Amino acid sequence: MNCEAVLEPHLCHEIIPKQVFARWEIALSRALIFGSKIFYCPYKDCAAVMVDDNGEIVTESECPNCHRLFCCQCNVSWHVGLDCKEFQRLGGGERQRRFDDDRTC
Repeated sequence: MNCEAVLEPHLCHEIIPKQVFARWEIALSRALIFGSKIFYCPYKDCAAVMVDDNGEIVTESECPNCHRLFCCQCNVSWHVGLDCKEFQRLGGGERQRRFDDDRTC
């Protein structure tokens, strides 16, 4: 077969079981982000999934779900007053202290 037709989920949702439709939507979503860099909001009470779809180097970003600032490069809450290199140079204990304190805001 050499069929290149596209089957649109919204046209089928009334004729297939809800569980099958839900799995189909999940599979389509995963296919869209396959190969893209995904990352999670670093806040423990959020952990929203985000996709890096443009490949730009971004440091300070706002989570679209919880609206808190975080650093995409360090994958921690925003390290106020420090750039990424300075934050990475912090000793393990100091970095962990700041990281844990900020993530539970």
